[in-house]
Amino acid sequence: MMDKKPYADYIVTQWLLDSQPIVDFISKQTIPVHVGITGPMKISSLIKFANIVGAKNSINFLKSNFSKALDLLKPKDPNDLIGKVKSHTDYFHIYTFGGLKETNKWLKENNYV
Repeated sequence: MMDKKPYADYIVTQWLLDSQPIVDFISKQTIPVHVGITGPMKISSLIKFANIVGAKNSINFLKSNFSKALDLLKPKDPNDLIGKVKSHTDYFHIYTFGGLKETNKWLKENNYV
């Protein structure tokens, strides 16, 4: 990543579960960081999406650790993570995991669009 830094205008992250590591990362950067968050989704949508993209190991984990998977993969409300990170960046992007309708509804309800 250091080799690319002179050519970058911004950084895009994967989706996050815990805000503190990304806040620490952002504090060390000199260019904007676009933080990835998961949109609101049903677990059935996540499993369907994982099947489509071929994430069989992830699906097997979800099936055998359903309650743990819910805690790990789905924030209670995307606004929780946004609230913890927004004082460090103005840039977010959303991973819908196939839940485009739910994400669109959530965006409208929260006046993000």
